Parts: sequence; C-alpha cells; structure tokens
Amino acid sequence: MTKLRTTTSTGKPSGIFPARKNPAVKSAERRKTLEFAFDASDFSYLQKLVKEKSGIVLADDKQVMAYSRLTSRLRALKIDRFRDYFALINRPGSDEIDHCLNAISTNLTSFFREKHHFDFLAKTILPIVQKRTTRQKNLRIWSAGCSSGEEAYSVAITICESLVSSSGWDIEIIATDLDSNMISNAKAGRYNKQQLTSSMDDVVIQRYFEEDGNYLKAKARLKNMISFSRLNLLGSWPAYSKFDLIICRNVIIYFDKPTKQKLIERYHQALSRDGHLFLGHSEKMDDPKKQFNNLGKTCYLKAG
Repeated sequence: MTKLRTTTSTGKPSGIFPARKNPAVKSAERRKTLEFAFDASDFSYLQKLVKEKSGIVLADDKQVMAYSRLTSRLRALKIDRFRDYFALINRPGSDEIDHCLNAISTNLTSFFREKHHFDFLAKTILPIVQKRTTRQKNLRIWSAGCSSGEEAYSVAITICESLVSSSGWDIEIIATDLDSNMISNAKAGRYNKQQLTSSMDDVVIQRYFEEDGNYLKAKARLKNMISFSRLNLLGSWPAYSKFDLIICRNVIIYFDKPTKQKLIERYHQALSRDGHLFLGHSEKMDDPKKQFNNLGKTCYLKAG
C-alpha cells in the first residue's frame, strides 16, 4: 500500500507534500512576474502624489490594488516603467494626473443606497425647507462625490415624489466627482435595468426613466434638475449658493484626519443656517469645533 503522507522525526510532513514557501520568497517570485516594474519606492511616490493632488490616502496594503488599476494606462501609453509614467504626470501641460486619479478612485454606488438618508430628506428636510421658503421657494442640494450619478438621480426622484407640487420652486442639485469618466456616465444617465429594478418598483421606474436600447435612461424631467461637473474637493470651489443639504458619503473615509477636519469646516460654511450634512455609514465625523449636531444614522445638522 502506497503511503501518501510521511513525517520526519520532528513530526513535520515530508515526502510528496512540499514544504510551504517562505513568504519573502513568494513575494520575490510574484515581483518577477509583474508586467511592469513597480517596487516599494514606486508605490511610496504614488502615495505622496495621490495625496497631494486629491487628498486620498492610499494605505500601505493597497500596493497590489494600485498596480492593477494603473497598468492599463501604461499599456495604452506604451510605457514600460512606473517611473517613466510618473515623469509623464509631472511633465508641464500633461493631464495624465486626471487619468491616474480616475483609475485610483473607488466608485461604488447604487440607487437609494442607505435608504434612511432619502427618507430623512423626504420627511424632515423638505418640510423644513417648505416652511422656511413661503415666498421664495429655493432648494439647493450638493451631491459631493456623486460617482456615476445614482445618488443625484435618487435625490431628484425623492424631491419629485415628496413635494406636493414642484411648481414655482427653484430646485438645483449640484453633483460633482473627482473622476471625469464617472461624470460623463452620470450626465448620460443610462443604466442597466437591474440597477433600477433592485431598488425601485416598476411604477417609479416608468415615471422617471425611458427605454434606451438595452438600457434605461433618465428622463429630461430628472436631468434638468441636476448639474454634473468634475470637482476636486481639495481645490477651490465655485461660488455656490448656500446649500440646504450636502451629501458626502464614502468620500472622507479616504482622507487623513487634518483633511477631514478641513473639509468638514468648508461644508459648514457652504450650508444654510439650518442645513444638513449626510456622511457614509462607515464614516466618523471629525468635528473638534462642534460645528454640527449629530442626529443619528450619519445625519448632521449645522450648529451655530
């Protein structure tokens, strides 16, 4: 009878079962198989570059992720090394940093994601705004980090469904994102049917979307309420009017503490007197100056 497993005098397996490889050896072998040279110094430089340009902090365990997301850019540009890629980014007049940040950014969203926020908008914020604006009916909402547009369109649908009549209202939804590709997708407003049917019933879908080949496209009624544009939150902001609500979900989680606090201060300044701020479910408010009152479920009211 053939023995499939034997042991040494120390009790460790031997025979046809090979010993486990040293992790350092496995890491070295993996590096040898990489299509492009990308060592620790390359990743360290990328971390500094991305943080400087966008505020995004690439954690030390994101080296493999960063490599996999950027390789398509190197292939398209016919560049063999990341060091040459960084040189291109730093070349005067180059717009490659935008492509780099597009690739690095994480864009995960869906219609009516974190539904409690949209319920709060409908049941709390809109009634407050309606009472406040008895003569001049203005409503300003900012989706900061809108990704491919699902959040902004969800806001527009909530407004249309909640207001008894939008007649006479000046409604403006500003939707911005760092990723220019996502902004293009958001402006198109085309989504596969599964994206909509998983979060809306057929009546609502038919009311606000229309067939467009194998896709569903947002109707003009929604599109006319939203203005999409690219914006780096760490840069200068346009001269926006004060907002009744700012939605910045799953964005500040990628920033370090000083950047988070600075952004929270800027949001405070951009909100109206009784304005609200929504953060993502896994995000913590860095607010040492106590500029916001926590209403629960990552809903915040401007204080002061």
